[in-house]
Amino acid sequence: MPQILKARVGSTRRWIVTSTVVILLVALLGSFSLLFYTARSIDALQQHDERALVQRTLDRTQVRMVGEVASATVWDEAWVALGARPDMAWADLNLAEYFHRYFDHDLTYVVRHGTVTYASRDGVRVANDALGAIPRDFAPIEAAVLASVGPKRRSGKVNLEGQSTARGVLASGGVLYLVAAADPTAETRPVSERFADPEAVVISARRIGPVFLRGIEADLGVHDLTIAQGDGRGATAEALVTDPGGKVLGVIATRASRPGMGILGRAAPEILAGLAILIAAATVLMIRVSGALARMERNERDLTKARDEAQAANQAKSQFLANISHEIRTPLNGVLGMAQVMAIDELSDRQRERMAIIMDSGQALLALLNDLLDLARMEAGKFELARSPIDIALLVKSTGAAFEGMAAQKGLSIRVEVAPEVEGAWIADGARLRQVLSNLVSNAVKFSDAGSVSVHVEASPSGLCFSVRDTGIGIAPHDLRRLFDKFQQVDASSTRRFAGTGLGLAITRELVELMGGVVRVESRLGEGSMFQFELPLQRTDATLLPPPHSRLGGRRQG
Repeated sequence: MPQILKARVGSTRRWIVTSTVVILLVALLGSFSLLFYTARSIDALQQHDERALVQRTLDRTQVRMVGEVASATVWDEAWVALGARPDMAWADLNLAEYFHRYFDHDLTYVVRHGTVTYASRDGVRVANDALGAIPRDFAPIEAAVLASVGPKRRSGKVNLEGQSTARGVLASGGVLYLVAAADPTAETRPVSERFADPEAVVISARRIGPVFLRGIEADLGVHDLTIAQGDGRGATAEALVTDPGGKVLGVIATRASRPGMGILGRAAPEILAGLAILIAAATVLMIRVSGALARMERNERDLTKARDEAQAANQAKSQFLANISHEIRTPLNGVLGMAQVMAIDELSDRQRERMAIIMDSGQALLALLNDLLDLARMEAGKFELARSPIDIALLVKSTGAAFEGMAAQKGLSIRVEVAPEVEGAWIADGARLRQVLSNLVSNAVKFSDAGSVSVHVEASPSGLCFSVRDTGIGIAPHDLRRLFDKFQQVDASSTRRFAGTGLGLAITRELVELMGGVVRVESRLGEGSMFQFELPLQRTDATLLPPPHSRLGGRRQG
């Protein structure tokens, strides 16, 4: 009897142990299965979102490119310049350089009656036949524009109503391009009636290559984008690239992030700990993990919405700048042009003084537009610096000399001191260095009523140190912290004495930091200020280039 009882107890114990182990294994396997399924679901949602983001970016980029091309072709000057004998210098400035510098277009060309009359690559004019097979491969886009040109011309439409545009993705030479096209269109009917119809199509394209993909990565927060031609089967989170007829030319694929699997990996120790205690602990853990996954999913949706909103805002800003540059330059060029013409005539002293005010105001407006475009490119991370051998000493002296007339009108003197060790050639972006110095010297003269402005440059352990010191009104300590903020001035009241937009010092700081330096300021209220920045420049034995022109002189004026 005891042996039988002992056997029954042992059997029950084994049953309990076996059942407990089975229950724990089932609970563990069930937990892992649920977690794995949830993680895969989140990963699938992430991949879907990334695919949609990349696809929308491609579509929006094409729409934006059409607006960029339209901004330079709905224009009386474009109508005249792109006629039977194209104005090459005008096309260099207003097509090649404009599209490449401000919108990163890789190539731009003009076709008239099926023949290329102007071509450029990377912002530089090239021979008309240098584009190879590209004009032939892009012919569908040209044909799409020409298909609607005739009826609009016959109806006498001008401005945006008279323009025809087309866009799409095309392949040429094993490379995929985003292509936008538009025909030159007069803004006013007198111009369209006076000059012959140019019968031309302006075509501009961006290469879907590493540079373009890195820009998408930075904007969307995705990783390792690649472009592959063909149907792209097997790619992860692919975005299809199709031509205007719907044919798949390739895919943009990404190494999709896996937030769900990451959570599963981090939760594994807790799951194993739950196995060592009770099933209830595993249940509690599952509740906690499920809640964490639910919050993660909500966060992912919020993040995707925030990305879309940020991208839409950035697109709106870029479109606004493109439109405003076109809308402002036409009337502004007209004002400045007529002012220059009238200045040649015989004018009274009072009339000549008023004419000078008109021209100064127009140049100030043009400078403001250039500042806004520079600032937008800096914020977008698309601002590039040039590197060439520059005579720093000559550049600093000529910059100071440019403000001697302005200083003399206020009874100020300008002193330029260049240490002997600075003489010679240095590698730098001369135009941007002149822009920084001009901003600082201009402010020093503007905010000084007596005394002097001194510019000093000397060698430093890391390169060169530049200082601009004045005897002006100075800056209060509590105003120094917002001195370099955008659209900020020390005196922001509506009756402030010194006018300005508050962009000069903000752009100065951005440029100095892009060149690898840092700008500092020391000031005492009523005693003057000293601005100093140090740049990591290197000497060179290369042939010296002449100092660059002033900032406005080298910029596109319309």
